[in-house]
Amino acid sequence: MTVRNIAVSVARLLQADDIEEMLLRADDGEDAPATQDADVSLLVACVNSALRDIAADGFPITRTERARADGGVIPLSALSRAPSSVRRVAGACGEVTFEPTDIGIEVPHDGEYAVTYTAEPTDAGLDDEAELGALCDRSMLAYMTARNYCLIAGRSDEASVWDQMYDAHAARKRLTRRARLPKRKW
Repeated sequence: MTVRNIAVSVARLLQADDIEEMLLRADDGEDAPATQDADVSLLVACVNSALRDIAADGFPITRTERARADGGVIPLSALSRAPSSVRRVAGACGEVTFEPTDIGIEVPHDGEYAVTYTAEPTDAGLDDEAELGALCDRSMLAYMTARNYCLIAGRSDEASVWDQMYDAHAARKRLTRRARLPKRKW
């Protein structure tokens, strides 16, 4: 889903027909007026802010990439995005111990490793794909974006309602994540 799709959903939630019309009209090839409108650019900024808030709220963007270690260190530049935390490093024989440092990730030996890490969301443009973390869905992003937009617009009572809806939806997602029992070992 693109940032435009999320912005249209939020405009419908907020009953902002003028913003919705401007976003939909931009699909017809008239892209310049939509991106120059202050309300549309504010809504895009709120989508990006909501993506960062959701990632920080326990729904991080997890990536796994292959990288090579030289001198016992996997340089951070070998990863496509800057990691906010490293979750797991696995070599040819399985998981290995690692230590994140300023210059990279220290591992016991040189070689090829699979690095699993969490990354901060990047700012997306109007027609870019929105990158969501695990278990996060469109409605969570729409609620958080509506909350951010209402806070900036000075509609604090309405922002409180959207915040409560986001919290309830996020709590259900967290509950489904915790409700799994590990497989029995005999």
